[in-house]
Amino acid sequence: MRINVCKFVIAIVALSAFCSIRTEASVLLKSSVLVTDGQINGDLLVSSNVEPHLKGELASIQLGYIPDPLGTLTLDKKTLEKKLSEVSGNFEIPEKITVKRAGAILKAAEIIEEIKRYCLTADDENIVIDVSKVPATIVLPGNLISYCVETSAQNNLGMKLFTLKADTDGGPFRQIIQVAVTKRVEAAKLIRLAKAGEVITPDMVIKDQIIIKNNKTNLPMSYENVLGKTLEQFKSAGTIVRESDISDKMAVSRVVAQSEISPVKKISDNFKENMIKPGDSVEYCVNAGGLRLKVPAKAIEGGNPGDEINLINLKNKKRIRGIITENGVVEYAQN
Repeated sequence: MRINVCKFVIAIVALSAFCSIRTEASVLLKSSVLVTDGQINGDLLVSSNVEPHLKGELASIQLGYIPDPLGTLTLDKKTLEKKLSEVSGNFEIPEKITVKRAGAILKAAEIIEEIKRYCLTADDENIVIDVSKVPATIVLPGNLISYCVETSAQNNLGMKLFTLKADTDGGPFRQIIQVAVTKRVEAAKLIRLAKAGEVITPDMVIKDQIIIKNNKTNLPMSYENVLGKTLEQFKSAGTIVRESDISDKMAVSRVVAQSEISPVKKISDNFKENMIKPGDSVEYCVNAGGLRLKVPAKAIEGGNPGDEINLINLKNKKRIRGIITENGVVEYAQN
């Protein structure tokens, strides 16, 4: 009788141990997990009421990393068994486990209006804001609580840097945003080669619309403002007249200006050193219909800016004439 009692007790203990093993073995890992951090460890796959020693073992096992909010990590059963190694026998592993990192989307349209508010001035219709570098969507680390757009840039035009600051339930967020701010203005454009000392007349310029990237230095001049002004230097056809192109000297009539410039060739003959010498290779430039054509040529005569000299067109070997505008450049001028 005593032997039977002992056998019964042993059976009870064995059954208890077996049930304990079965309990541990029946712990089912989650098939879908939502996390707030990029580091994915094994303890994230079990519920909080799992035995502490099992959870501790899982916490030391790194399963992967999700670098970006809203990113996903997928693990199949075979991969999990390999990563869990010896402790895998304590768990029931699904065929696939998906881990998703929490996050939220902030659309660019919501912050572009804030950016425009900083950039636009009184003449709004002339300001051009390039927001092509603003991401279409911005991924936040959690659900948005509040946000603001700030800038310390003092320049009205040019490249401006903005800082997007956001508070989310997944922590603070900060991102630099770059936009280009330009302005559309009217400017005077030359339609022919103009010489230094010439007075600008209506038949020399037309109105044009251009984009400027700053409003501080060497600004383009409007059609109305350049009329009657004297050019300080040679200007090619198709170029914009700017403040630095205008002479501070009193304007003279176009006829007088031309008569003063015409005999420059004779004056330059007395110079010991001409900018272009006979035999020099130069670029012969012709402006036609908005195009600037360049032809290789060789100077037959020497001279300085403003001089009209003879050259040889190296392509067709014909003699041509032009006016020296700068070192190595001679332009055809039809006045």
